[in-house]
This record gives sequence, C-alpha cells and structure tokens, in this order.
Amino acid sequence: REIAGFQRMTVSTVGFAFGRTGWGTGTSMALVLLGSILIGRRKHWLGLAILLLAVLAPAAMGARGAALGAIAAAMFALITMRQLGYYRVFLAIIITVIPIAAIEYLAEAGLLSNRFFNIHSNSDLFFTLDEVSTGRLGTWVHAARNFFDSPLTGVGVEASRMIRHTGEVVGVHNVWLGLLSEGGLMSFIPAIVIFMWAAHSIWRVVEFRPLLILVIFISMLEPSVVFGTFGNQITFWTAVGLSRTNAYRNLDN
Repeated sequence: REIAGFQRMTVSTVGFAFGRTGWGTGTSMALVLLGSILIGRRKHWLGLAILLLAVLAPAAMGARGAALGAIAAAMFALITMRQLGYYRVFLAIIITVIPIAAIEYLAEAGLLSNRFFNIHSNSDLFFTLDEVSTGRLGTWVHAARNFFDSPLTGVGVEASRMIRHTGEVVGVHNVWLGLLSEGGLMSFIPAIVIFMWAAHSIWRVVEFRPLLILVIFISMLEPSVVFGTFGNQITFWTAVGLSRTNAYRNLDN
C-alpha cells in the first residue's frame, strides 16, 4: 500500500513532466500567457506562433481539454487585443483551422497519441458520450450523486473516485464538481470565493485575460487546474501574484 500510494503521489505531483493532464494543461497555460504577453509587447508574429504551439503541444500528448481550452484562449486573445488591428478576425480563423488540420494530419500519420481520439461506437448514448469524453461524463454524474448524498461536507477524496468499465480508477475531471463531491459546500464556497478574487486580479491586466479564459474552460474538464498538487497551477498563481503587484504599483502612482 505504501508503494502504491507513493507511486500515485509521484505521478500526481510532477506537473509539466508526466501525464496528459499535468503536462498538457501546464504547458498550454504557460504558452498562452507567454503568447498574449508577446502580442501585448507588439511582437505579434512571435506571440501568434506561441499561441499556435499552445494548441498543438497538448494535442500531441492527447490532452484534449487543454487543446480545446487553448483554442478558446487564443481566439479570445486575437479578437480582444487591438494591437493586431483589423487582421484579428482573419487570424482567429487561421489559428483555429491550422491546429485542427494539423491534428488530423498527425493522427493519420500515426504521430499523435491515439488517446486524443478515444471514441467508440455504441448503441448506448451515455456510454458513447462517456467514451468520447474519456470517462469525464461518468465522473460528473458520480460527483453530482455524491454531492446530493452529502451536500454539506461531501463524501471525501477516496469515495469521490470511481472505477470505470475498463478497470481504471479515476477522479472527478471537473474542479468544481470535484470540490462539491469531496468536501461539499464547506469546501466549494471558500474555494469559489478565492477563485473569484484571483480571477478579478488577473482580469485587471489585459495581457493576462486569455490565461483566465483558458483556466475557466479547462477547469470544467480537468481536475487540479486551480487547486491541488499539480505543478500546472504555477502559471495561474504566478499571474495572480504579478497582477496584484501591478495593481499595488498603480495605486502607489
């Protein structure tokens, strides 16, 4: 048990280096933030290249949530950042179409993780949707049931895990449903208050806003994006700290 627990702890804390969730979301967060900052500094083409990489990099590892979130963040950055001028809409279309075409090409060439297209045909609609989402739908239903069983304190971390039909033990792939399942309202309310404070801080810096869009998007699809032990949270909380420093400097001026 100690060895199994140590292995699980090691895999869950590596962040950028191992696993689809940790590596994919952590990489996309860092690249989206870097790309939007470069665009804000008028290094447009370099920033666009980084945003494109933010989509392709997690997709290559099969991190679908991170890839889709990066597309949403990149489109938000392109449409809202005036530094790009009238080319914003055209570039937004390109940065969406190119990754999709590249992903399809890499998949056909056998260079893309087959986990990215983990789709199976089945007459059971729920089973099909659950397979398309790599078990996410099942964990969401499981988390909702846990919350209704114990809305105040939740059912705990271990009881929030579920065993899929494949035998794989998975946690809730949704930050907010995970909080409701594991700790009920006693965990969810303080967490959402802290997140709203952090989100407000990030929103005050225009260049950080695409990162916030990405975090909100993938927090619906992945665990431990905002709170937890994954190293992929470093970018988000670093942005919060930088935004607060910037806010205090503005007040001093």
